[in-house]
Amino acid sequence: MFGDANLDMQFDSRDLVQVFVAAEYEDEIQGNSVWATGDWNADGEFTSRDLVFAFQDGGYVVDTARPVPEPSFSIVFLWPFVAGFRRASSSRRGQSNVASL
Repeated sequence: MFGDANLDMQFDSRDLVQVFVAAEYEDEIQGNSVWATGDWNADGEFTSRDLVFAFQDGGYVVDTARPVPEPSFSIVFLWPFVAGFRRASSSRRGQSNVASL
C-alpha cells in the first residue's frame, strides 16, 4: 500500500509522522530517500509528488481511535469567574501597595 512507511499494512498519521521526522522532505540531498522515509514513487526523493501519489491511491485511514476532547464542564462553568478575577487583579496593579493602618 502506497504511503505505508512503517509497513503495518495501513497508511495513516503514524506513517506521515515517521516520514516527516526523517526530515528528507524536499531536502537538498539527491537520491537519499527510501520507502520508509517517504519515497513512495521510487524516484529516490521524498517530495510532494510522493504525497499526492500516496493519497491518490485512496488507502489513507483516518485514525478514529483518538477522539477530540471536549471542554470539561468545570472549565466552561468556571471561566467567567477566572476571567473576572484576572480583570480585577490587573486593575488593582495600578493602585498603591501601601496598606492603610
